Amino acid sequence: MSQIEELEAQITDLENTQENLVEKKDELQTKIDEFKTKKETIKARHSAAEASTNVSEALSGVGDEMGDVARSIEKAEDRTEEMEARSEAMDELQDTGALDDALSDGDSIDRELEEMSTDSEVASELDSLKAEMDKEPSNETEEKTEEMKETETTK
Repeated sequence: MSQIEELEAQITDLENTQENLVEKKDELQTKIDEFKTKKETIKARHSAAEASTNVSEALSGVGDEMGDVARSIEKAEDRTEEMEARSEAMDELQDTGALDDALSDGDSIDRELEEMSTDSEVASELDSLKAEMDKEPSNETEEKTEEMKETETTK
């Protein structure tokens, strides 16, 4: 019977070993579950912290995205101010006549000659009117003088 006793002892040892293994498996499963729970908790905390940081950065303007938006707005304002200044400068050039001179086909000498030609035409017309006045009676002369003054002021 010693063989039977030995086999029974081996069976008892194997049963004890099996129980120990089952207990260790349960302990290991518990640790794995705890690890998963802790991991999910850490992920949730990280996501919440990241969201909180993003909101704080957005509100304070410290974050990269808000900085980019602020720079874009600043550039747009600069471009608008530059365009307004250019518009004012163009208005001033147009008011002074510099823009007309620059856009004309002739150079400054041509413009001066044209101006002199216009002046001589006006003088010639004035001379002819004066000659007519010398020929007409005095009432008509006064009317013509008035007309000439008006003509000269309009030109």
